[in-house]
Amino acid sequence: MNFKGTNQKWCVNSASKQEVNTFNGISISDCSKSVMISTEEKEANAQLISAAPDLLEALNELLELLEENKPNFYLLGHYRKAKRAIEKAVGS
Repeated sequence: MNFKGTNQKWCVNSASKQEVNTFNGISISDCSKSVMISTEEKEANAQLISAAPDLLEALNELLELLEENKPNFYLLGHYRKAKRAIEKAVGS
């Protein structure tokens, strides 16, 4: 399943630590707008958002490995959970 979002490296803005941008300056997310959470939470949210493309890529690779090797009974639940997470991320 392919990601249809901004296909560039995402990073946390080093000045604000609450914004996620591409290296070209494209704004992905601004966690500073959340008024009901702490600065620490805003920064943690931005960190997670910035890692999302890398996490999706890694999960896709793991899913492919499981599909190639036919997940056994013990891994089937993890396989399904990974597949649902990918579907949620890409909007399938």
